[in-house]
Amino acid sequence: MLCCRTHNPKVAGSNPAPATNEFKGRRHFSLRLLTFQSFDVSGIIVLMRGHYKPSTFLGNWSVRLIVFFLLCAIVLYSLVASGQRGGDTFFSNPALAITMLVAAILAVSSFVTGIIGIIRNRERAIFVYISTVIGFFVLLWGLAEIIFPH
Repeated sequence: MLCCRTHNPKVAGSNPAPATNEFKGRRHFSLRLLTFQSFDVSGIIVLMRGHYKPSTFLGNWSVRLIVFFLLCAIVLYSLVASGQRGGDTFFSNPALAITMLVAAILAVSSFVTGIIGIIRNRERAIFVYISTVIGFFVLLWGLAEIIFPH
């Protein structure tokens, strides 16, 4: 007697596809896949628990660069608080100018390495997203200063 089976327990991966497409939970918009997916309340908890520490080389560099940017910003604020002021040109006070240029280069580099890490290496660490957003805003500020000088 010969019998046809849809599932052979001896062969890995031979389970048939499920007969229903049942969604459990609510639908939400996922930016990662640009599709609607379903999730339940435990999905929010998993999202809150997300991983913070970068797992790729570029992700690590993105976070390191933004930390150095923040240190440069602290140095810049301490220089201004100590009474140093700029002059007629950008390089009238070299200490302020160099500190600001180094900080801007660090932030834009953080943005570039973060974007490459997110897109190419599929980095999903929260700190990488934060450093990339900060770097983007510094880049946007720098472009606005160049396009619309005051």
